[in-house]
Amino acid sequence: MTMQEKITLAEGIQKALETHVPSVWPGFEPYPFVIFDDSNRVASGGIWPENYTGRGNGIWTADGKLLTRMATETDVRIVREYMTKIARIRRQRENETGRDALECEKGMENMEGSAMYAEVCTGAAIDGVKPHEAAPEYLRSLGCPGEMLENYRRHCYHSGLALCLAADVLCPGWQTEWEKSGESIFDWLTNSIHLGETPDYVPNRAETEAAEAALSAFNAGKAEQVDGFMNQPLAVYDDGPKVKAFDPMNLTVSNGRCLHKRFGVVLIGGKEYTLNSPFVAEFGANIMDVKRIFIPKEYANENIST
Repeated sequence: MTMQEKITLAEGIQKALETHVPSVWPGFEPYPFVIFDDSNRVASGGIWPENYTGRGNGIWTADGKLLTRMATETDVRIVREYMTKIARIRRQRENETGRDALECEKGMENMEGSAMYAEVCTGAAIDGVKPHEAAPEYLRSLGCPGEMLENYRRHCYHSGLALCLAADVLCPGWQTEWEKSGESIFDWLTNSIHLGETPDYVPNRAETEAAEAALSAFNAGKAEQVDGFMNQPLAVYDDGPKVKAFDPMNLTVSNGRCLHKRFGVVLIGGKEYTLNSPFVAEFGANIMDVKRIFIPKEYANENIST
């Protein structure tokens, strides 16, 4: 595709959004791009719940499968039943991974899920179908443990979309009330409807084994990425360095080390530097608790003065 073709396509998409989004979400404004820093809860949550187990991943996979099924339903009773089960599973997941990990996920569902909902509704309007009929092609990764692990943030695009579609069924015209609430779409939705009780979800043996295999492969891949970076000449900074800001879309965390794959803002020797280079931060309690920073020696020699 030529640059002109890309520009023409982008202009067409923009025009379609301007035409159709106001009818499905009056006053819709996408969340701005955010570079996370130490004031963001998502950072203290470590971006990725490192303590996931095979069982925990199996429960998360069940969450994704239920979200996929729920997104295509329009019967209030059935959608309510799905939401009841999903709410229970998320309470279990919070016990497995801690509150911060779930808060991180819900924040991304707000930001990315709402944008994907606007996109899907626009496409559905152009094609002359209902949003829940257009949703399945966007939800293929939900419930697939390997894909969910490989792109945790992308997973939240889809789970957030599913929750927005459920809100269409359970609370028609929900957008304005949700925006006023200041809550996550998940919390607002579960607080707005009466949910019954349901027992804990217990993944079966096949689900657990598949989740464990996916988790093992995922962790091995992360370790390979970080180890590959470390296998080069590096400058090491260990005198109280800090990572001030970073791109959450491009992190790999493994064995107490976080590989920032694109850029970041760091504090070294009391000076602030914007690194337009991959680097590794070795951390303690979480990825913001930095102990040492490793920067490719050639880049550090040219850009860091200590």
